[in-house]
Amino acid sequence: MTATVFNPDPSLVKKRLESQLIIKIAIPHSPNPGTIYPYPAGNTLSNVQNISGVNDAPVKLTFFDPTRPDGHEYRVPFMRVVKDFKWDFIDLGTPANPLHDTLLNTLKLDTAVRFTNRGYTIEVNQVPIGIKGVYQTKYGGQPANDFVFSTPNPAGNYLVIGRTNSFGNSALDSIKGWNSSDRDVEWRFAGDSSWALLRGSTPRTSRWIRVPYTAWQMAKTPNQYDRQVYTVITSQSQDTVWRPTQLLDRAYHGRPMLTFYPVTIVVDSALNTGIAGRYYDDIPTNPISGRTIVYLWSSSATNVQPEVAVNKAYLADLDNDGIPAPAGTVIKFVKYKAIELGDEKSVKTQPVQTANFDEAKQELAKINVFPNPYYGINRAETSRFIRYVTFNHLPAHTKIRIFNLAGILVRTITKRDDPQSQTQFATWDLQNESGLPVASGMYIAYLELKDINDAVLGTKTLKLMIVQEQQFLENY
Repeated sequence: MTATVFNPDPSLVKKRLESQLIIKIAIPHSPNPGTIYPYPAGNTLSNVQNISGVNDAPVKLTFFDPTRPDGHEYRVPFMRVVKDFKWDFIDLGTPANPLHDTLLNTLKLDTAVRFTNRGYTIEVNQVPIGIKGVYQTKYGGQPANDFVFSTPNPAGNYLVIGRTNSFGNSALDSIKGWNSSDRDVEWRFAGDSSWALLRGSTPRTSRWIRVPYTAWQMAKTPNQYDRQVYTVITSQSQDTVWRPTQLLDRAYHGRPMLTFYPVTIVVDSALNTGIAGRYYDDIPTNPISGRTIVYLWSSSATNVQPEVAVNKAYLADLDNDGIPAPAGTVIKFVKYKAIELGDEKSVKTQPVQTANFDEAKQELAKINVFPNPYYGINRAETSRFIRYVTFNHLPAHTKIRIFNLAGILVRTITKRDDPQSQTQFATWDLQNESGLPVASGMYIAYLELKDINDAVLGTKTLKLMIVQEQQFLENY
């Protein structure tokens, strides 16, 4: 502790008095017998659900005090204030004790609030812009749900990959593009073909080629519809075939990974609806072809236009059959979903259990007494007139009978905790029933153990060695 003597006169030197350094040792202990903490310290709940809407705004409820979970349900509704979305935090209580307490009101996104009395921190962040995952949603025309980014599909035919980093790995951010729309994109190998732009070094050297797939921007709401969109293929050889070649510095089962030329999927632009707002299946002969080439060529260039939904996704031909994906395959690029007006999320917590019989019974083996042996002093004692040993890991209801080696009952200690204030400890002040210090020697402690509901857990016997310091009796 430091105390400073302050004087406004700048010519005087400030004087400080510092107390002697005192080091306090804090040793955390395990939960009381029969108590189960549902979350360890630092645990962030993963069971956040959308009650209304489908947005991907990260809601993080993190417990820093494992003794505080209350079993309540919490809601995070979103609302628009002027141009920005904000959020509330509401405590709904439990089914047995319903509440509707607004704990926080109209907070900005990317804000975290710490509730010391509740033992947790709540944080709500902005929705990321980009691709959440790449999935095979159909295979052979049948529904599927397989993650296929940097991971082979179950049949081992292919995988989707982006540009690799210096470690030879590929992240979803490498293909996310610059389009802020949260509508998903599908890459369909359903037997249909479409026109793609084979991108050269300039718009003039670019050309149209036929590819064995179609690309679609998916509807998000009932008033929207799926829209077919264009793709751009980047090729170094400038041939007119979309084919696999070794482009990535990566191997598959010890052999070079063959990947098809990268595909960039370009979605609609509100500013260019006459050019890109519609897919034309006759594009090579359509009068709008030249303007579309310029638009797509620019859109697929790095950081030029925000219409790119998927940027340079490679399709690896793992079975080396020259087929990108079997007919009937649909690959979906799932985008992070933005916040909409009226969206609401829910997170439910589990309460701390304080009377779990099986858990309390398993704790019996941990019951002990310390310090043992007792050599005239206990480091936790604060005065020479206060002497004691501590029994730990005790259930809520415990009776301790202490005997000497002659079998004479020296002291009885009864511990009956209140359900709201349980402890696992009980102390013996090294005195007999008459309040006199016991003699040095060996003692036997016999413990009868019950839980908070008085259910019998069992018994336990402990040996305890006491070595008393010299006694100065004030009465005898």
